[in-house]
Amino acid sequence: MLRLRTQLKADHIKVFVDVKKKHAAHALTADLGVKDVVKQSEFFRADGIIITGGFTAEAAKLEDLIEARNATKLPIFIGSGITPENVNTYTSMAQGFIVGSYFKREGEWQNDVDPERVKNLLRVVKG
Repeated sequence: MLRLRTQLKADHIKVFVDVKKKHAAHALTADLGVKDVVKQSEFFRADGIIITGGFTAEAAKLEDLIEARNATKLPIFIGSGITPENVNTYTSMAQGFIVGSYFKREGEWQNDVDPERVKNLLRVVKG
């Protein structure tokens, strides 16, 4: 994808790489740690890194975030599992969050957005 971006002269489009991604075949990277995949992503000109949990709505492992943070200066986003209860665990090392399931009614990805859940998380983030 990053080579295609260069071929298309589309370097203004940022590409963030979800390392050790959820819901995917991990056999291709099973022998590599988070640090290795982050370093490869950086080498191939990724603009940022995404750290996720193993499944939808599962929190990212703090040790994965620490390993990624120690491996790169690229921006890091947490890509799953953010809740009002855990968001402050990640704020000192992550530059942003991708929130989906938590914002949905009953925390289920397939449900509609619940405005109260959005307000709850934003209250915590804004402090």
